[in-house]
Amino acid sequence: MSAPRVTVVSAVHRPGGHLPAFLARLDGCLAEGAQVVVVDDASGDGTGEALVTWAASRPSAVVVVADENAGVARSRNRALRHAVGDFVWFVDHDDEWEDDALAVLTAATGDDDGDPVDVVWCRADHRRAAGVPGKVVDGLAERRTVTGDVALALLLDRQVDGFLWSKLLRRRLLGDAPFPELTSQSDVAGAAAVLARASRVRFVPEVLYHWTHRPGSITRVSTPRLANLERAHDLVLAAAGARGGAAADERVRQRFTTTFLCLALVALPVRLGAPAAVRRDGLRRARRALGGVDLGAVRRRDPLAWGVLRGALVAPAATTAALRVLYAAHDARGRARLRSGLRRGPAAPARRAVHPG
Repeated sequence: MSAPRVTVVSAVHRPGGHLPAFLARLDGCLAEGAQVVVVDDASGDGTGEALVTWAASRPSAVVVVADENAGVARSRNRALRHAVGDFVWFVDHDDEWEDDALAVLTAATGDDDGDPVDVVWCRADHRRAAGVPGKVVDGLAERRTVTGDVALALLLDRQVDGFLWSKLLRRRLLGDAPFPELTSQSDVAGAAAVLARASRVRFVPEVLYHWTHRPGSITRVSTPRLANLERAHDLVLAAAGARGGAAADERVRQRFTTTFLCLALVALPVRLGAPAAVRRDGLRRARRALGGVDLGAVRRRDPLAWGVLRGALVAPAATTAALRVLYAAHDARGRARLRSGLRRGPAAPARRAVHPG
């Protein structure tokens, strides 16, 4: 039997009531001819046993049950030891994707028509409720093929993001352990490393993946891991420097430092309601990182970001208060949109699915 084109990888920890729907989605991937590798990160609640039972009747499914909780980065690295597909697609158990997502991504690899790429990058949205379309958070609205350094520059420039689930990644470029052992932000560091090695990257405009940001997510804890942001930032810039080309442009590198790192250090603790000591720590770290940033360039391109960062330097207490007001207004609008969407019911699919759900 020939090797599968794609290996679908997921690391799970206590998925609870999301598990049945997740396994149904994985069955759809198996029906497409994919290999599926799932690592149970020591859930200890019967998840591992349920996964083993599910995989027993599915020859292309591999389940690894960990004895000790290792975190998502190490679990993904562990899963890659079993991945035999030409490409890897990372998915999360509590998200959703279009029924034809794998078919669209695989067709865009170009391996069958002499126009191969190393990464296929789709659009993804952020949903507050299942079936209710949300804001697009990654990808480009047009089909475009670029070199790896240009794709990495787009990431640095924050035109696209570093989520794993919006990307089909060529297996050989991932290596053995692409994800640093961080409790958060390992995805963007791993994605940047692949882009730094990629020959070509193809963007497709379809919104194929639906991220549902639920309470308890590793990026939504009340005490954000600020050191992870700094480490991931440094790893991404190191990958960009190693690749060179468009990714070495100092303007996009500073854009990444400003938005991915400094703004997050200031705003994320406020957003998550972190203790005052954590907010002060974020401000200290941001002020340190801003030492190498041209704030004049930030002001010309992004006045709002400049205002937040300038406020962090000269009036941190007032900046924190203003951010709280802005986030409260943003959340109120989001709740109103959600109520409106739920009253209308789930949106109709944008296109007919290739396979039934």
